[in-house]
Amino acid sequence: MKKILIVILLTAVCSTTFAQKQKWRQFGLKIETNFTLERNYANDGTTLDGLVNPDAYLFFRGGKFIYGEIGFGYNFFKGDFSRLNPDGITYAFQNETVKLHSLMIPIKLMGYIPLGKVVAIEPYVGVIYQPLISISNNSIDFSKKTLEQNMLFANAGLDFKFGPIVIGASYKYGLNTFFASKEGKKPQFVNVCVGFQF
Repeated sequence: MKKILIVILLTAVCSTTFAQKQKWRQFGLKIETNFTLERNYANDGTTLDGLVNPDAYLFFRGGKFIYGEIGFGYNFFKGDFSRLNPDGITYAFQNETVKLHSLMIPIKLMGYIPLGKVVAIEPYVGVIYQPLISISNNSIDFSKKTLEQNMLFANAGLDFKFGPIVIGASYKYGLNTFFASKEGKKPQFVNVCVGFQF
């Protein structure tokens, strides 16, 4: 919490100090992909072996030196999961594919630090709410009864704006576990994005 407050304070100071005239309201589109940092999804030995995790969302923001942003979009998660039996050698299941479809609602506090007429840095912190829409049919115990239906992530990152084009990277930390029905580790991702901002 202390680190997040420091990031917010630095963002506010830098944005206020270096701000040039900027539109008070903006909108845009981002397309992202997420790379997992955590593969042990449950304490019973369930591990993530392969992952496809892109998302896309539209956003609107408003402000002056500091911008509030809200977005709405879609997240696709395709994971290949395995689980060892208690003997630690044989598998209960191996490389079983599960597909999850979720809405995506990011809420952020953003700064704007211009480096020139068309180039700027945009640091941000926020949260991402991902309510689960559907789960693909599978022969293992992945269902709306066992998986967390309302994932919540803390999010911090940095965007570089070149005219209307935005590229960036961020860190996402799960505030709840992947499984609702058992103990496990919280998902963590490094995210990279490209988009447009007007």
